[in-house]
Amino acid sequence: VADPWYTGNFEATWRDVLGEEFRTWRVRKRVEHAQQLMQEHPDWPVTRIAQISGFNDRSWFYQQFLRFTGMTVAECRKK
Repeated sequence: VADPWYTGNFEATWRDVLGEEFRTWRVRKRVEHAQQLMQEHPDWPVTRIAQISGFNDRSWFYQQFLRFTGMTVAECRKK
């Protein structure tokens, strides 16, 4: 019997158990963390929040933020 957590099977097992790709889950969690930081630290620049949340590319951060929240970073900051 193969170990389901063996590196080769990790993503398949993750997807089967949680219903989404590991990479998708990880980006979603990073976006959620960024949202929380925006609420707790409204004076922080977006670049700082993105970096702390694990995004090294600002453009990628903006794209993923919109993808997972349905709103832009600017819209979120106005809330």
